[in-house]
Amino acid sequence: LVASLKNYLIEIRIKYEYKKSADVAFLDAVGCFDEQDINTFYFSKYIDCILNETNISTHQKSQLISQAANATYGEKTILQLINERYNNFKPENFEEASLLLLEQLWNTKRIEVILLESTSSSAFNAAQTELQNLSSIIEGKLNSD
Repeated sequence: LVASLKNYLIEIRIKYEYKKSADVAFLDAVGCFDEQDINTFYFSKYIDCILNETNISTHQKSQLISQAANATYGEKTILQLINERYNNFKPENFEEASLLLLEQLWNTKRIEVILLESTSSSAFNAAQTELQNLSSIIEGKLNSD
């Protein structure tokens, strides 16, 4: 619950900052990569701000997302950090994982797919397939309860 509240509050701040300065919002959003908790992930809010922007074209959105994907934080690109985050928390057996963990992994993979698509990466198809598999596992868990 603490991580959820922290995410919620930082997401509000990112949305507010994005309206004033996308650069400031980006710097706030990448702070989630310093966290070691799967439940703390607010970089997705920054990407959602770009996707929900009404004053720019689809092409401009794609360019901004591509820039974010290739930006570095520490010594790694954002794409590398997202992939690392996903792999660090990925369970050996998805079927036995908690629904909360699967939801967090799904959100991480969703952002990775968006970033890969904007960069026209060859890894896009594999990531999209993994996202669909996660969706199926989550749907199965929800229907079995």
